[in-house]
Amino acid sequence: AERAFPELDASDLDVDLRLATPWSRSLGAGESDSADVTLQTLQEELRLGKGSVPSLLEAVEGIVGFFLAWHRQDRVIAEFMHVLQDNRARDPGSSVWWARDPHPSAARHLQDDADLSHPRRIGFWNSTAVRVKMSEYLCVLAYEEALQHLRGELPADRAMAVSLDLAASLLRRLPP
Repeated sequence: AERAFPELDASDLDVDLRLATPWSRSLGAGESDSADVTLQTLQEELRLGKGSVPSLLEAVEGIVGFFLAWHRQDRVIAEFMHVLQDNRARDPGSSVWWARDPHPSAARHLQDDADLSHPRRIGFWNSTAVRVKMSEYLCVLAYEEALQHLRGELPADRAMAVSLDLAASLLRRLPP
């Protein structure tokens, strides 16, 4: 996004999320000087192409849906997504995918052999790929949970903390 929209200043966001979005490369960066103008320009282009302008939440929901489906079909990270799902069944706020313990404090101090993504376990290349892909997946999952929370479908005690931060950030950016 930073390359396609250099005028977009993400530093004022409450959370730092940098998700690679291949489709954004095809959207030329305009002459705007703010994120609001960039969003309005994107909405105008979408309106011209489809005849309707999605709201901010609808746009985010469409992007999130695309990337969730994409990641959920990825066999490289399937095992790690299952570990995350199992950990979240025991601790809904957990984001631990690399160990079979839902508590980040315990998982942070693992021995190398307990880290399911450790290079000695799955190889350097696979470890790197899995870690990048799972980081992207968690980012998209956080957005999905933020949207679910805003719609009243996900209570705060069943969401990751970053999802609640994102929900608050999105809520502040909605028009009155």
